[in-house]
Amino acid sequence: MQDVFISYSSKNKIEANKVCEQLEKRGISCWMAPRNIQPGKEWGEQIIRGIETSRVLVLIFSAASNESPQVLREVERAVSKRLKIINFRIENVSPSDSMEYFLSANHWLNAFDGNRETHIESLSITIKGLLEEQLLPQQAHPIVSKGLGKHTVYKKGLKFLAVGLIGMILIIIAYNLNAIRVAMVKEPQVEALVEKQEDKALKTPTAPVQASNQPLETPLGEAQVTPAPVETLIPTEKNNEQGNTQNQIAMVTQEPDNQEKVTPTTQAEPVQSLDIEIGSKVTFGVYHNEPIEWLVIHKDSKGNPLLLSEKILTLKAFDGAESGNYNKTSNGTIFDGKKEKEAPGQNYTKEELRQMKGSNDWANSNLRTWLNSGGKTVSYKGQGPAANAFLDGANAYDKTYGFLYEFTKEEQALIQTTSYKNILGTLEQGRKTGGKELFHFERVSIEDCLLNSSKAYYETLSDKVFLLSLEEVEGYLYTQGIPIKTNPTEEAIEKDQSGWYKDIKSQTGGYHMWWLRTPAGESSSLVCTVGPSGEVIYTEYAAQAGVGIRPALYLEASHCTLEDGKIIKAK
Repeated sequence: MQDVFISYSSKNKIEANKVCEQLEKRGISCWMAPRNIQPGKEWGEQIIRGIETSRVLVLIFSAASNESPQVLREVERAVSKRLKIINFRIENVSPSDSMEYFLSANHWLNAFDGNRETHIESLSITIKGLLEEQLLPQQAHPIVSKGLGKHTVYKKGLKFLAVGLIGMILIIIAYNLNAIRVAMVKEPQVEALVEKQEDKALKTPTAPVQASNQPLETPLGEAQVTPAPVETLIPTEKNNEQGNTQNQIAMVTQEPDNQEKVTPTTQAEPVQSLDIEIGSKVTFGVYHNEPIEWLVIHKDSKGNPLLLSEKILTLKAFDGAESGNYNKTSNGTIFDGKKEKEAPGQNYTKEELRQMKGSNDWANSNLRTWLNSGGKTVSYKGQGPAANAFLDGANAYDKTYGFLYEFTKEEQALIQTTSYKNILGTLEQGRKTGGKELFHFERVSIEDCLLNSSKAYYETLSDKVFLLSLEEVEGYLYTQGIPIKTNPTEEAIEKDQSGWYKDIKSQTGGYHMWWLRTPAGESSSLVCTVGPSGEVIYTEYAAQAGVGIRPALYLEASHCTLEDGKIIKAK
Protein backbone atom coordinates (compact mmCIF):
# COMPACT_ATOMS: atom_id res chain seq x y z
CA MET A 1 0.00 0.00 0.00
CA GLN A 2 1.29 3.44 -0.95
CA ASP A 3 0.64 6.69 0.90
CA VAL A 4 -0.71 8.90 -1.89
CA PHE A 5 -2.62 8.55 -5.17
CA ILE A 6 -1.99 11.59 -7.38
CA SER A 7 -4.96 12.56 -9.57
CA TYR A 8 -4.31 15.07 -12.36
CA SER A 9 -5.12 16.11 -15.91
CA SER A 10 -2.60 15.23 -18.61
CA LYS A 11 -2.28 18.96 -19.29
CA ASN A 12 -0.71 19.31 -15.83
CA LYS A 13 1.64 16.35 -16.15
CA ILE A 14 4.77 18.42 -15.47
CA GLU A 15 3.31 19.83 -12.24
CA ALA A 16 2.10 16.38 -11.15
CA ASN A 17 5.53 14.84 -11.75
CA LYS A 18 7.13 17.62 -9.70
CA VAL A 19 4.76 17.06 -6.78
CA CYS A 20 5.37 13.31 -6.92
CA GLU A 21 9.13 13.75 -7.03
CA GLN A 22 9.19 16.14 -4.07
CA LEU A 23 6.83 14.06 -1.94
CA GLU A 24 8.87 10.91 -2.48
CA LYS A 25 12.04 12.79 -1.53
CA ARG A 26 10.28 13.46 1.78
CA GLY A 27 9.52 9.78 2.33
CA ILE A 28 5.91 9.78 1.07
CA SER A 29 5.24 6.98 -1.43
CA CYS A 30 3.12 7.91 -4.46
CA TRP A 31 1.03 6.16 -7.13
CA MET A 32 0.39 7.95 -10.42
CA ALA A 33 -0.41 7.03 -14.01
CA PRO A 34 1.11 6.20 -16.37
CA ARG A 35 4.23 5.60 -14.24
CA ASN A 36 2.66 2.86 -12.12
CA ILE A 37 0.60 1.23 -14.88
CA GLN A 38 1.76 -2.34 -15.48
CA PRO A 39 2.04 -3.46 -19.14
CA GLY A 40 -0.53 -6.00 -20.28
CA LYS A 41 -3.19 -5.12 -17.70
CA GLU A 42 -6.39 -3.10 -18.05
CA TRP A 43 -5.80 0.62 -17.51
CA GLY A 44 -9.07 1.29 -15.70
CA GLU A 45 -8.65 -1.71 -13.43
CA GLN A 46 -5.21 -0.52 -12.34
CA ILE A 47 -6.47 3.02 -11.68
CA ILE A 48 -9.13 1.63 -9.35
CA ARG A 49 -6.58 -0.61 -7.66
CA GLY A 50 -4.22 2.34 -7.24
CA ILE A 51 -6.92 4.38 -5.48
CA GLU A 52 -8.06 1.54 -3.26
CA THR A 53 -4.51 0.78 -2.09
CA SER A 54 -3.72 4.41 -1.22
CA ARG A 55 -4.39 6.24 2.03
CA VAL A 56 -4.70 9.80 0.69
CA LEU A 57 -5.66 11.25 -2.71
CA VAL A 58 -3.90 14.44 -3.79
CA LEU A 59 -5.79 16.26 -6.53
CA ILE A 60 -3.70 18.60 -8.70
CA PHE A 61 -6.56 21.05 -9.14
CA SER A 62 -6.62 23.28 -12.24
CA ALA A 63 -9.01 24.39 -14.95
CA ALA A 64 -8.12 21.25 -16.92
CA SER A 65 -8.65 18.79 -14.06
CA ASN A 66 -11.84 20.65 -13.12
CA GLU A 67 -13.30 19.69 -16.52
CA SER A 68 -11.77 16.21 -16.79
CA PRO A 69 -14.27 13.29 -16.61
CA GLN A 70 -11.41 10.92 -15.72
CA VAL A 71 -10.30 13.06 -12.76
CA LEU A 72 -13.92 13.34 -11.60
CA ARG A 73 -14.25 9.55 -11.65
CA GLU A 74 -11.05 9.19 -9.63
CA VAL A 75 -12.27 11.69 -7.03
CA GLU A 76 -15.66 9.99 -6.87
CA ARG A 77 -13.97 6.62 -6.34
CA ALA A 78 -11.78 8.06 -3.58
CA VAL A 79 -14.82 9.52 -1.81
CA SER A 80 -16.67 6.19 -2.02
CA LYS A 81 -13.64 4.48 -0.44
CA ARG A 82 -13.48 7.17 2.29
CA LEU A 83 -9.99 8.34 1.35
CA LYS A 84 -8.77 11.65 2.69
CA ILE A 85 -8.58 14.13 -0.21
CA ILE A 86 -6.25 17.12 -0.42
CA ASN A 87 -6.92 19.63 -3.18
CA PHE A 88 -3.60 21.14 -4.29
CA ARG A 89 -4.88 24.13 -6.26
CA ILE A 90 -2.31 25.27 -8.85
CA GLU A 91 -4.69 27.64 -10.68
CA ASN A 92 -7.11 30.16 -9.21
CA VAL A 93 -10.33 28.53 -10.41
CA SER A 94 -13.45 27.42 -8.55
CA PRO A 95 -14.70 23.83 -8.77
CA SER A 96 -17.53 22.91 -11.13
CA ASP A 97 -20.82 21.81 -9.60
CA SER A 98 -19.86 18.15 -10.03
CA MET A 99 -16.46 18.65 -8.43
CA GLU A 100 -17.81 20.80 -5.61
CA TYR A 101 -20.24 18.03 -4.68
CA PHE A 102 -17.30 15.78 -3.83
CA LEU A 103 -14.73 18.34 -2.70
CA SER A 104 -16.63 20.84 -0.56
CA ALA A 105 -15.62 19.13 2.71
CA ASN A 106 -11.96 18.49 1.98
CA HIS A 107 -8.60 20.19 2.50
CA TRP A 108 -7.66 22.96 0.06
CA LEU A 109 -4.08 24.18 -0.34
CA ASN A 110 -3.60 27.21 -2.57
CA ALA A 111 -0.43 26.82 -4.62
CA PHE A 112 -1.10 29.17 -7.54
CA ASP A 113 1.07 32.00 -6.22
CA GLY A 114 4.36 32.26 -4.38
CA ASN A 115 7.06 29.61 -4.22
CA ARG A 116 5.83 26.20 -5.40
CA GLU A 117 8.47 24.43 -3.26
CA THR A 118 7.03 26.06 -0.15
CA HIS A 119 3.53 24.90 -1.07
CA ILE A 120 4.75 21.35 -1.67
CA GLU A 121 6.40 21.44 1.77
CA SER A 122 3.03 22.44 3.26
CA LEU A 123 1.41 19.62 1.30
CA SER A 124 3.96 17.17 2.69
CA ILE A 125 3.29 18.27 6.27
CA THR A 126 -0.47 17.98 5.75
CA ILE A 127 -0.17 14.48 4.28
CA LYS A 128 2.04 13.28 7.11
CA GLY A 129 -0.47 14.67 9.60
CA LEU A 130 -3.32 12.77 7.93
CA LEU A 131 -1.29 9.56 7.77
CA GLU A 132 -0.48 9.80 11.48
CA GLU A 133 -4.12 10.55 12.25
CA GLN A 134 -5.17 7.33 10.51
CA LEU A 135 -2.99 5.39 12.97
CA LEU A 136 -4.86 6.89 15.98
CA PRO A 137 -8.25 5.71 17.34
CA GLN A 138 -11.10 7.24 15.33
CA GLN A 139 -12.25 10.59 16.75
CA ALA A 140 -15.87 11.48 17.44
CA HIS A 141 -15.64 14.59 15.28
CA PRO A 142 -14.74 14.97 11.60
CA ILE A 143 -12.10 17.31 10.18
CA VAL A 144 -13.71 19.89 7.92
CA SER A 145 -12.21 22.64 5.77
CA LYS A 146 -13.40 26.21 6.15
CA GLY A 147 -13.64 27.60 2.61
CA LEU A 148 -11.69 27.02 -0.55
CA GLY A 149 -9.08 29.67 -0.01
CA LYS A 150 -8.04 28.78 3.54
CA HIS A 151 -6.42 25.89 5.31
CA THR A 152 -8.09 26.52 8.66
CA VAL A 153 -9.21 23.26 10.27
CA TYR A 154 -11.75 23.16 13.07
CA LYS A 155 -13.69 20.46 14.95
CA LYS A 156 -17.37 20.09 15.69
CA GLY A 157 -18.90 17.97 18.41
CA LEU A 158 -21.54 15.37 17.74
CA LYS A 159 -24.14 17.51 19.47
CA PHE A 160 -23.80 20.39 17.00
CA LEU A 161 -23.67 17.97 14.07
CA ALA A 162 -26.95 16.35 15.08
CA VAL A 163 -28.67 19.73 15.50
CA GLY A 164 -27.41 20.85 12.10
CA LEU A 165 -28.66 17.71 10.35
CA ILE A 166 -32.14 18.03 11.90
CA GLY A 167 -32.30 21.66 10.78
CA MET A 168 -31.34 20.76 7.20
CA ILE A 169 -34.03 18.05 7.06
CA LEU A 170 -36.73 20.51 8.20
CA ILE A 171 -35.62 23.08 5.59
CA ILE A 172 -35.71 20.48 2.78
CA ILE A 173 -39.24 19.36 3.77
CA ALA A 174 -40.49 22.97 3.84
CA TYR A 175 -38.88 23.73 0.47
CA ASN A 176 -40.46 20.69 -1.23
CA LEU A 177 -43.94 21.51 0.14
CA ASN A 178 -43.64 25.06 -1.21
CA ALA A 179 -42.40 23.79 -4.60
CA ILE A 180 -45.43 21.49 -4.90
CA ARG A 181 -47.79 24.38 -4.08
CA VAL A 182 -46.16 26.65 -6.69
CA ALA A 183 -46.24 23.94 -9.36
CA MET A 184 -49.97 23.35 -8.79
CA VAL A 185 -50.70 27.06 -9.26
CA LYS A 186 -48.53 27.60 -12.37
CA GLU A 187 -49.14 24.42 -14.36
CA PRO A 188 -52.16 25.70 -16.41
CA GLN A 189 -50.12 28.77 -17.47
CA VAL A 190 -47.33 26.56 -18.79
CA GLU A 191 -49.77 24.47 -20.82
CA ALA A 192 -51.31 27.61 -22.28
CA LEU A 193 -47.91 28.94 -23.27
CA VAL A 194 -47.01 25.68 -25.01
CA GLU A 195 -50.30 25.73 -26.92
CA LYS A 196 -49.62 29.29 -28.09
CA GLN A 197 -46.13 28.39 -29.25
CA GLU A 198 -47.41 25.34 -31.13
CA ASP A 199 -50.08 27.44 -32.86
CA LYS A 200 -47.44 29.98 -33.86
CA ALA A 201 -45.15 27.25 -35.21
CA LEU A 202 -47.95 25.81 -37.34
CA LYS A 203 -48.58 29.21 -38.89
CA THR A 204 -44.91 29.83 -39.75
CA PRO A 205 -43.66 27.44 -42.48
CA THR A 206 -39.93 26.83 -42.90
CA ALA A 207 -38.44 28.19 -46.12
CA PRO A 208 -37.38 25.49 -48.56
CA VAL A 209 -33.66 24.80 -48.88
CA GLN A 210 -32.24 25.45 -52.34
CA ALA A 211 -29.41 23.28 -53.61
CA SER A 212 -26.22 25.12 -54.50
CA ASN A 213 -23.22 24.22 -56.57
CA GLN A 214 -21.02 26.67 -54.63
CA PRO A 215 -19.24 25.41 -51.50
CA LEU A 216 -19.79 27.41 -48.34
CA GLU A 217 -16.89 29.04 -46.55
CA THR A 218 -16.42 27.29 -43.22
CA PRO A 219 -13.94 27.49 -40.34
CA LEU A 220 -11.36 24.76 -39.79
CA GLY A 221 -12.86 21.53 -38.53
CA GLU A 222 -16.40 22.22 -39.77
CA ALA A 223 -18.09 20.74 -42.78
CA GLN A 224 -17.77 22.40 -46.17
CA VAL A 225 -20.99 21.81 -48.06
CA THR A 226 -21.33 20.89 -51.72
CA PRO A 227 -24.77 19.27 -51.54
CA ALA A 228 -26.06 19.21 -55.10
CA PRO A 229 -23.44 17.40 -57.21
CA VAL A 230 -22.56 13.78 -56.62
CA GLU A 231 -18.81 13.60 -56.11
CA THR A 232 -16.31 10.82 -55.87
CA LEU A 233 -13.13 12.03 -54.19
CA ILE A 234 -9.80 10.32 -54.77
CA PRO A 235 -6.43 11.70 -53.64
CA THR A 236 -4.39 12.08 -56.82
CA GLU A 237 -0.81 12.47 -55.75
CA LYS A 238 1.59 10.40 -53.64
CA ASN A 239 3.85 12.39 -51.33
CA ASN A 240 7.39 13.07 -52.47
CA GLU A 241 10.32 13.03 -50.07
CA GLN A 242 10.49 16.84 -49.94
CA GLY A 243 6.92 17.01 -48.65
CA ASN A 244 5.54 19.45 -51.22
CA THR A 245 2.40 17.53 -52.13
CA GLN A 246 -0.69 19.70 -52.42
CA ASN A 247 -3.10 16.82 -51.66
CA GLN A 248 -5.33 17.40 -54.65
CA ILE A 249 -8.58 15.50 -54.97
CA ALA A 250 -9.89 14.14 -58.26
CA MET A 251 -13.62 14.77 -58.46
CA VAL A 252 -16.13 13.09 -60.75
CA THR A 253 -19.23 15.27 -60.68
CA GLN A 254 -22.72 14.41 -61.79
CA GLU A 255 -24.93 17.45 -62.15
CA PRO A 256 -28.35 17.20 -60.50
CA ASP A 257 -31.51 16.90 -62.54
CA ASN A 258 -33.24 20.19 -63.28
CA GLN A 259 -35.56 21.08 -60.44
CA GLU A 260 -39.22 21.51 -61.20
CA LYS A 261 -40.19 25.18 -61.16
CA VAL A 262 -42.82 26.26 -58.66
CA THR A 263 -45.56 28.54 -59.99
CA PRO A 264 -46.53 31.61 -57.93
CA THR A 265 -49.80 29.97 -56.89
CA THR A 266 -48.07 26.84 -55.54
CA GLN A 267 -46.35 26.86 -52.14
CA ALA A 268 -43.30 24.57 -51.84
CA GLU A 269 -43.49 22.02 -49.05
CA PRO A 270 -40.99 23.01 -46.30
CA VAL A 271 -37.91 20.85 -45.77
CA GLN A 272 -37.39 19.75 -42.17
CA SER A 273 -33.72 19.89 -41.16
CA LEU A 274 -32.32 16.69 -39.67
CA ASP A 275 -32.26 16.97 -35.88
CA ILE A 276 -30.76 14.02 -34.02
CA GLU A 277 -29.14 13.93 -30.62
CA ILE A 278 -25.47 13.22 -30.00
CA GLY A 279 -25.16 9.58 -28.99
CA SER A 280 -28.03 8.48 -31.25
CA LYS A 281 -27.75 5.53 -33.64
CA VAL A 282 -28.77 5.83 -37.29
CA THR A 283 -28.58 3.76 -40.46
CA PHE A 284 -26.98 5.23 -43.57
CA GLY A 285 -25.38 3.66 -46.65
CA VAL A 286 -24.36 0.08 -47.38
CA TYR A 287 -21.12 -1.88 -47.19
CA HIS A 288 -20.88 -5.44 -48.54
CA ASN A 289 -24.67 -5.56 -48.94
CA GLU A 290 -25.25 -4.72 -45.26
CA PRO A 291 -26.74 -1.42 -44.02
CA ILE A 292 -24.21 0.56 -41.96
CA GLU A 293 -25.06 1.51 -38.39
CA TRP A 294 -23.56 4.82 -37.20
CA LEU A 295 -23.19 6.75 -33.96
CA VAL A 296 -23.81 10.50 -33.95
CA ILE A 297 -20.74 11.79 -32.06
CA HIS A 298 -20.74 15.54 -32.73
CA LYS A 299 -22.55 18.42 -34.42
CA ASP A 300 -20.85 21.39 -36.00
CA SER A 301 -22.04 24.99 -35.54
CA LYS A 302 -24.67 24.50 -38.26
CA GLY A 303 -26.10 21.37 -36.66
CA ASN A 304 -24.56 19.01 -39.22
CA PRO A 305 -23.96 15.61 -37.59
CA LEU A 306 -20.63 13.78 -37.54
CA LEU A 307 -21.16 10.02 -37.89
CA LEU A 308 -18.78 7.26 -36.79
CA SER A 309 -19.48 3.64 -37.70
CA GLU A 310 -20.76 1.88 -34.59
CA LYS A 311 -18.70 -1.22 -35.34
CA ILE A 312 -15.49 -2.05 -37.17
CA LEU A 313 -16.60 -2.55 -40.78
CA THR A 314 -13.46 -4.23 -42.07
CA LEU A 315 -9.87 -5.09 -41.11
CA LYS A 316 -7.27 -3.49 -43.37
CA ALA A 317 -3.76 -2.03 -43.35
CA PHE A 318 -3.30 1.74 -43.16
CA ASP A 319 -0.75 1.72 -45.98
CA GLY A 320 1.37 -0.81 -47.87
CA ALA A 321 5.14 -1.21 -47.55
CA GLU A 322 6.56 1.39 -49.94
CA SER A 323 8.99 -1.13 -51.46
CA GLY A 324 6.09 -3.38 -52.41
CA ASN A 325 7.43 -6.15 -50.15
CA TYR A 326 6.67 -6.20 -46.44
CA ASN A 327 9.79 -6.18 -44.21
CA LYS A 328 12.12 -5.50 -47.15
CA THR A 329 13.65 -2.35 -48.57
CA SER A 330 13.89 -1.71 -52.29
CA ASN A 331 17.59 -2.70 -52.20
CA GLY A 332 16.87 -6.02 -50.46
CA THR A 333 17.62 -5.20 -46.80
CA ILE A 334 15.49 -7.42 -44.53
CA PHE A 335 13.95 -6.09 -41.33
CA ASP A 336 15.43 -7.58 -38.14
CA GLY A 337 12.76 -7.43 -35.44
CA LYS A 338 15.10 -8.46 -32.63
CA LYS A 339 17.56 -5.67 -33.37
CA GLU A 340 14.79 -3.10 -33.65
CA LYS A 341 13.28 -4.19 -30.32
CA GLU A 342 16.63 -3.83 -28.57
CA ALA A 343 17.39 -0.43 -30.11
CA PRO A 344 14.19 1.11 -31.56
CA GLY A 345 14.76 3.57 -34.39
CA GLN A 346 18.54 3.13 -34.44
CA ASN A 347 18.97 0.36 -37.00
CA TYR A 348 17.23 1.82 -40.04
CA THR A 349 16.60 5.24 -41.50
CA LYS A 350 13.07 6.60 -41.46
CA GLU A 351 12.91 6.14 -45.22
CA GLU A 352 13.96 2.49 -44.90
CA LEU A 353 11.32 1.82 -42.24
CA ARG A 354 8.68 3.34 -44.50
CA GLN A 355 9.80 1.06 -47.33
CA MET A 356 9.55 -2.00 -45.07
CA LYS A 357 6.57 -1.13 -42.84
CA GLY A 358 4.45 1.35 -44.79
CA SER A 359 3.87 5.08 -44.37
CA ASN A 360 2.07 6.79 -41.49
CA ASP A 361 1.29 9.80 -43.71
CA TRP A 362 -2.52 9.84 -43.72
CA ALA A 363 -2.74 12.37 -46.56
CA ASN A 364 -1.11 9.95 -49.01
CA SER A 365 -2.15 6.64 -47.49
CA ASN A 366 -3.81 3.78 -49.33
CA LEU A 367 -6.60 3.83 -46.76
CA ARG A 368 -7.56 7.47 -47.34
CA THR A 369 -7.75 6.85 -51.08
CA TRP A 370 -9.94 3.77 -50.63
CA LEU A 371 -12.33 5.40 -48.14
CA ASN A 372 -13.01 8.34 -50.48
CA SER A 373 -13.51 6.30 -53.64
CA GLY A 374 -16.89 5.39 -55.07
CA GLY A 375 -15.45 3.50 -58.02
CA LYS A 376 -15.66 -0.18 -58.87
CA THR A 377 -11.91 -0.01 -59.24
CA VAL A 378 -9.67 2.35 -57.28
CA SER A 379 -6.60 4.08 -58.68
CA TYR A 380 -3.69 4.34 -56.22
CA LYS A 381 -0.62 6.51 -56.67
CA GLY A 382 2.66 4.85 -55.79
CA GLN A 383 2.55 1.50 -54.02
CA GLY A 384 -1.00 0.18 -53.80
CA PRO A 385 -2.49 -2.05 -51.07
CA ALA A 386 -1.37 -5.33 -52.68
CA ALA A 387 -0.84 -8.59 -50.78
CA ASN A 388 2.98 -8.54 -50.91
CA ALA A 389 3.02 -5.12 -49.23
CA PHE A 390 1.28 -6.39 -46.06
CA LEU A 391 2.17 -8.62 -43.14
CA ASP A 392 1.46 -12.24 -44.15
CA GLY A 393 -0.08 -10.95 -47.40
CA ALA A 394 -3.40 -10.58 -45.58
CA ASN A 395 -6.42 -8.41 -46.40
CA ALA A 396 -5.14 -6.88 -49.64
CA TYR A 397 -7.55 -4.34 -51.14
CA ASP A 398 -5.88 -3.20 -54.35
CA LYS A 399 -8.55 -5.04 -56.36
CA THR A 400 -11.47 -4.11 -54.09
CA TYR A 401 -14.08 -1.50 -55.00
CA GLY A 402 -14.07 1.78 -53.07
CA PHE A 403 -15.81 2.20 -49.74
CA LEU A 404 -18.51 4.47 -51.21
CA TYR A 405 -19.24 2.18 -54.17
CA GLU A 406 -22.43 0.69 -52.68
CA PHE A 407 -23.77 4.06 -51.52
CA THR A 408 -26.47 5.41 -53.82
CA LYS A 409 -25.83 8.63 -55.73
CA GLU A 410 -28.30 10.39 -53.45
CA GLU A 411 -26.48 9.13 -50.35
CA GLN A 412 -23.10 10.21 -51.70
CA ALA A 413 -24.54 13.67 -52.34
CA LEU A 414 -25.62 13.95 -48.70
CA ILE A 415 -22.04 13.46 -47.46
CA GLN A 416 -20.20 16.73 -47.00
CA THR A 417 -16.71 17.58 -48.08
CA THR A 418 -15.11 18.47 -44.75
CA SER A 419 -11.99 20.49 -43.96
CA TYR A 420 -10.06 19.26 -40.93
CA LYS A 421 -6.73 19.48 -39.11
CA ASN A 422 -4.26 16.66 -39.69
CA ILE A 423 -1.16 16.19 -37.50
CA LEU A 424 2.05 15.54 -39.45
CA GLY A 425 4.80 12.99 -38.94
CA THR A 426 8.55 13.49 -39.05
CA LEU A 427 8.98 13.23 -42.85
CA GLU A 428 6.06 15.56 -43.61
CA GLN A 429 7.21 18.63 -41.65
CA GLY A 430 7.71 20.53 -44.91
CA ARG A 431 3.94 20.56 -45.49
CA LYS A 432 3.04 22.17 -42.16
CA THR A 433 0.64 25.10 -42.12
CA GLY A 434 0.76 25.48 -38.34
CA GLY A 435 2.24 24.12 -35.12
CA LYS A 436 5.59 24.49 -33.37
CA GLU A 437 6.97 20.97 -32.89
CA LEU A 438 6.62 17.30 -33.78
CA PHE A 439 3.84 15.37 -32.08
CA HIS A 440 5.42 13.26 -29.36
CA PHE A 441 3.63 9.97 -28.74
CA GLU A 442 3.88 7.52 -25.89
CA ARG A 443 1.52 4.68 -24.95
CA VAL A 444 -0.99 6.31 -22.63
CA SER A 445 -4.63 6.38 -21.58
CA ILE A 446 -7.24 8.31 -23.55
CA GLU A 447 -7.11 10.91 -20.77
CA ASP A 448 -3.42 11.55 -21.38
CA CYS A 449 -3.27 10.97 -25.13
CA LEU A 450 -3.27 14.59 -26.32
CA LEU A 451 0.20 15.26 -24.89
CA ASN A 452 1.64 18.09 -27.04
CA SER A 453 -0.96 17.79 -29.82
CA SER A 454 -2.02 21.44 -29.43
CA LYS A 455 1.52 22.48 -30.46
CA ALA A 456 2.13 19.75 -33.05
CA TYR A 457 2.82 20.44 -36.73
CA TYR A 458 -0.32 20.10 -38.83
CA GLU A 459 -1.86 20.67 -42.25
CA THR A 460 -5.45 21.13 -43.40
CA LEU A 461 -7.08 18.44 -45.54
CA SER A 462 -10.52 18.04 -47.13
CA ASP A 463 -12.41 14.76 -47.50
CA LYS A 464 -15.81 13.18 -47.54
CA VAL A 465 -14.73 10.20 -45.45
CA PHE A 466 -11.90 10.13 -42.94
CA LEU A 467 -10.58 8.45 -39.79
CA LEU A 468 -10.82 10.14 -36.40
CA SER A 469 -7.80 11.81 -34.82
CA LEU A 470 -6.60 11.46 -31.23
CA GLU A 471 -8.11 14.86 -30.45
CA GLU A 472 -11.51 13.85 -31.85
CA VAL A 473 -11.55 10.57 -29.91
CA GLU A 474 -10.80 12.45 -26.69
CA GLY A 475 -13.18 15.33 -27.39
CA TYR A 476 -16.13 13.62 -29.10
CA LEU A 477 -16.11 10.14 -27.54
CA TYR A 478 -14.23 10.08 -24.24
CA THR A 479 -15.37 13.46 -22.88
CA GLN A 480 -19.02 12.86 -23.84
CA GLY A 481 -19.13 9.31 -22.49
CA ILE A 482 -19.78 7.73 -25.91
CA PRO A 483 -18.47 4.12 -26.01
CA ILE A 484 -14.98 3.90 -27.49
CA LYS A 485 -14.37 0.17 -27.55
CA THR A 486 -16.16 -1.85 -30.19
CA ASN A 487 -16.12 -5.14 -32.06
CA PRO A 488 -16.07 -6.03 -35.78
CA THR A 489 -19.20 -6.91 -37.70
CA GLU A 490 -19.77 -10.60 -38.40
CA GLU A 491 -18.98 -9.97 -42.05
CA ALA A 492 -15.66 -8.30 -41.14
CA ILE A 493 -14.68 -11.25 -38.95
CA GLU A 494 -15.57 -13.73 -41.67
CA LYS A 495 -13.51 -11.95 -44.33
CA ASP A 496 -10.45 -11.24 -42.15
CA GLN A 497 -7.34 -13.11 -43.34
CA SER A 498 -4.92 -11.83 -40.70
CA GLY A 499 -6.28 -13.94 -37.84
CA TRP A 500 -5.63 -11.11 -35.38
CA TYR A 501 -9.18 -10.87 -34.13
CA LYS A 502 -9.59 -14.61 -33.61
CA ASP A 503 -6.23 -14.78 -31.83
CA ILE A 504 -7.06 -12.16 -29.19
CA LYS A 505 -10.86 -12.12 -28.88
CA SER A 506 -10.85 -14.44 -25.86
CA GLN A 507 -8.58 -11.98 -24.04
CA THR A 508 -10.47 -8.84 -25.06
CA GLY A 509 -14.08 -9.91 -24.65
CA GLY A 510 -14.61 -9.70 -28.40
CA TYR A 511 -13.49 -6.08 -28.72
CA HIS A 512 -10.80 -5.09 -31.20
CA MET A 513 -8.30 -2.34 -32.05
CA TRP A 514 -9.02 0.31 -34.71
CA TRP A 515 -6.98 2.84 -36.68
CA LEU A 516 -6.80 6.60 -36.12
CA ARG A 517 -5.29 8.98 -38.67
CA THR A 518 -2.77 10.45 -36.18
CA PRO A 519 0.86 9.37 -36.68
CA ALA A 520 3.40 8.77 -33.94
CA GLY A 521 5.08 12.03 -34.91
CA GLU A 522 8.70 11.01 -34.43
CA SER A 523 8.22 7.84 -36.50
CA SER A 524 7.79 7.43 -40.24
CA SER A 525 5.68 4.26 -40.12
CA LEU A 526 3.87 3.96 -36.76
CA VAL A 527 0.21 5.01 -36.58
CA CYS A 528 -1.96 5.52 -33.49
CA THR A 529 -4.66 2.96 -32.74
CA VAL A 530 -7.36 2.64 -30.09
CA GLY A 531 -6.72 -0.53 -28.09
CA PRO A 532 -9.38 -3.24 -27.59
CA SER A 533 -10.26 -1.93 -24.11
CA GLY A 534 -11.06 1.52 -25.49
CA GLU A 535 -8.95 3.04 -22.72
CA VAL A 536 -5.39 3.03 -24.08
CA ILE A 537 -3.79 4.37 -27.26
CA TYR A 538 -1.19 2.15 -28.93
CA THR A 539 0.70 2.29 -32.23
CA GLU A 540 1.03 -0.24 -35.04
CA TYR A 541 3.09 -0.30 -38.22
CA ALA A 542 1.05 1.05 -41.13
CA ALA A 543 1.28 -2.21 -43.10
CA GLN A 544 -0.22 -4.35 -40.31
CA ALA A 545 -3.36 -5.79 -41.88
CA GLY A 546 -5.28 -6.90 -38.77
CA VAL A 547 -6.43 -3.50 -37.47
CA GLY A 548 -10.05 -2.36 -37.73
CA ILE A 549 -11.57 0.49 -39.77
CA ARG A 550 -14.26 2.83 -38.38
CA PRO A 551 -15.03 5.45 -41.06
CA ALA A 552 -16.31 8.91 -40.09
CA LEU A 553 -18.24 11.45 -42.18
CA TYR A 554 -20.39 14.58 -41.92
CA LEU A 555 -23.91 14.86 -43.34
CA GLU A 556 -25.65 18.03 -44.53
CA ALA A 557 -28.52 18.26 -42.03
CA SER A 558 -30.76 20.49 -44.15
CA HIS A 559 -30.79 17.93 -46.97
CA CYS A 560 -31.50 14.86 -44.82
CA THR A 561 -34.39 13.46 -42.89
CA LEU A 562 -34.82 10.49 -40.56
CA GLU A 563 -37.30 7.74 -41.34
CA ASP A 564 -37.52 4.73 -39.00
CA GLY A 565 -33.95 5.35 -37.87
CA LYS A 566 -32.62 5.54 -41.44
CA ILE A 567 -31.05 8.64 -43.00
CA ILE A 568 -32.65 9.49 -46.34
CA LYS A 569 -32.73 12.48 -48.67
CA ALA A 570 -35.18 15.19 -47.62
CA LYS A 571 -38.22 15.43 -49.89
